[in-house]
Amino acid sequence: MISEYLTKTFKHGGTKICRYLFCPEKYWVAIKATDKQMQNAATAIDEYLKGSGEGCDILKEQLSHFTDDIQIKINKMCGSNDYSEDNIKNLCFYISMASALPYILGEDDAQLTHTSLMKTITGSKWKCVGFTCGDVIGQPMEFVKKEYRKVMNYIPFSLASHYTDDTVMTIAVMKWLLGGELTNEKLVQHVVDLGTEHWAAGYGGNFNNWLHGSTNYQPYESYGNGSAMRVSPVAWFFDTEEDVLKYAKMSADITHNHPEGVKGAQAIAMCIFLARTGSTKDEIKAYIEKKFGYDLSRTTDMIRPDYIFHVDCQQSVPESIICFLEAKSTLEAIQLAISLGGDTDTMADMAGAIAEAYYGDCDDLFEDTIEKSFQYPKAFVEVIKEFNEKISE
Repeated sequence: MISEYLTKTFKHGGTKICRYLFCPEKYWVAIKATDKQMQNAATAIDEYLKGSGEGCDILKEQLSHFTDDIQIKINKMCGSNDYSEDNIKNLCFYISMASALPYILGEDDAQLTHTSLMKTITGSKWKCVGFTCGDVIGQPMEFVKKEYRKVMNYIPFSLASHYTDDTVMTIAVMKWLLGGELTNEKLVQHVVDLGTEHWAAGYGGNFNNWLHGSTNYQPYESYGNGSAMRVSPVAWFFDTEEDVLKYAKMSADITHNHPEGVKGAQAIAMCIFLARTGSTKDEIKAYIEKKFGYDLSRTTDMIRPDYIFHVDCQQSVPESIICFLEAKSTLEAIQLAISLGGDTDTMADMAGAIAEAYYGDCDDLFEDTIEKSFQYPKAFVEVIKEFNEKISE
């Protein structure tokens, strides 16, 4: 059963694929796994669930980097002899993250550098790509202890780097805007079709139930940050504040129709719109505080010590905006969002989306995202290309 599950998830390239593959060279292989390596991974999981063996010992060491609450969940699995599909899925997910830690954490002087961080937006080849850069870079760090999320020595891309539901849903919004039929029904169709195709992208529980358990796809009063993570194309597609606010709300309403869910989407959209149309950071900050009531007076150093994982808009959207306000580049905004220790992929998505609109510095970063992350879909790149052509008309 374990081997069958690993093979299935590997085939579909999901985020929950197990990349803990024992090799003679003692390094992690993710992209071209042989049958033998897949069997070794299955054996390691089997030993962990039995509570003994070399695989069990090594996994314990690697999994010790996770936060305390995650370790409690993991420890319950060790020696449990629980071979249910849900248990194996969960264990594979944590192992996939832990196996890439040597690459993620790196050495103290390891960092990605770019020569084009200060390009102007008019000279940028790519637009509306900061969201997916943040998503892919932030994804491997979501369950890692805060002390390991150091801003300056975090290597942006590793074997664990992978797109998540943040990217999938934003691409769905892009396709909706490109299609021209701007109705709730058409947006639901794009979201359901793409979400079903990329079933292993790591959706939240409520959204997953909506996606796979609904027949009429009614909104469920969510105020989670799923509305804000997918909204960035709206801010690039429309050229007036009125339209940005209107369609940001529409993009949220199909699922996240709680007032806070709508507010989060509108706030991120307006940050991006103001940034790309020439507003200063002070002007953006003043607008968001007045329009939406978010407290943007804090700094990341003030937030970081007591910050925990939040998926609601109220406690992740303003923090992501603050990361942009402090940063001097898109990459730095993404790294600051990761360093807070929360919902790293989504917060890096939001911070990256705003910063890119302000700095226009994502050419190299986006191309690295495509090239260096795990199985980035070519179809997504084609949609982004088409969207760029449309907004450049």
